[in-house]
Amino acid sequence: MQRYVCASFTPLLLGYACRSAMSALAASGSILLRIYHHQEDRMIINPPPATIGAALRRASQEWGHRTAYLCEQQAHSFGEAEATSARLACGLLGLGLKRGDRIGVIALNQIEWLQLFFAATRIGIAVVGLSVRYRENEIEHMVNDSAVKAVFTMQECEGFDFLAMLERLAPRMPSLQHVGLIDAPPSSEGGPLRLSVLAATATDSAALAGAEAQVESADLAMVIYTSGTTGRPKGAGLSHHSMLAAALAQARHVRMTEADHIQLALPFNHVGGITCGVLTFLLSGGACELVPTFKADRMLAMMRQHPPTILSGVPTMATLLLMHPDAAEVDFSSIRLVIVGGPLPMAYCSSNCRRTCRRLRS
Repeated sequence: MQRYVCASFTPLLLGYACRSAMSALAASGSILLRIYHHQEDRMIINPPPATIGAALRRASQEWGHRTAYLCEQQAHSFGEAEATSARLACGLLGLGLKRGDRIGVIALNQIEWLQLFFAATRIGIAVVGLSVRYRENEIEHMVNDSAVKAVFTMQECEGFDFLAMLERLAPRMPSLQHVGLIDAPPSSEGGPLRLSVLAATATDSAALAGAEAQVESADLAMVIYTSGTTGRPKGAGLSHHSMLAAALAQARHVRMTEADHIQLALPFNHVGGITCGVLTFLLSGGACELVPTFKADRMLAMMRQHPPTILSGVPTMATLLLMHPDAAEVDFSSIRLVIVGGPLPMAYCSSNCRRTCRRLRS
């Protein structure tokens, strides 16, 4: 039986799959290769709302009790995501933040990242994605360049203390007014601002509605920075309209439904994770299982427990998954679509991959 449908990205979706490599895989007889290019060859999804906040509310109304996100074995429904973002948005308003301001987030792919993203964007605050790989030079430049007013961060990651770094940099970042910890429980002993406290803010329906009413589709939703390979990192501003339009295009292109499930390892501070992953699933009602850090063995264990319908990532991820010894114990038959952006290395078509593909025929 043919199990996979491999679709190339269109230019609109900001990436390509290597057609020659996919053709080689298709030649093995185990993969059905279909490249979607025409509007008539896609599922129909209602046009998205004008803003990300409105998209979340609609998802809550349509799929309120369905699981939207799985994070560390804990399920979060669309309804819970909407309610949490409302409380957190009121907490942000209480800090004096408002439409047009920017906040930075330093975190892995975790539920707190999404809670902040939805809370901020629903009241017109743009999120600046800051990678856990960034250090003093990158953080100082991006915070100043974007005039970030608040940064929400992990305490530490892989032994690096982000809170201490921000304290050192604070005198050189004049726009920064608040630093909050996203992974610290509430405390009565003072100390840094805690996301858990903001998320417990009572919802002020009138204030929230007033703030949401000001948000327009052309407003800035996110700032994503380039890698800085050829110079200083440059910020790319993405509006609500542009992010939702790209997400809708992908949802239609790959025929997304609420039955889809993905282990999402692409980082949220870039388009592959937040737009092609989170927002695409938000519009179609599928479930995203959050992968904080990509490790092939961990990802395969997650796939065994919650079989995915879509596998998405960069070529190296696909290669490491299929060449890992544990891949022999994973049933890939639930996967209907593999999305890989960028050139595929020859290892992807190695004998290990062919053995994996042959098992899908049985």
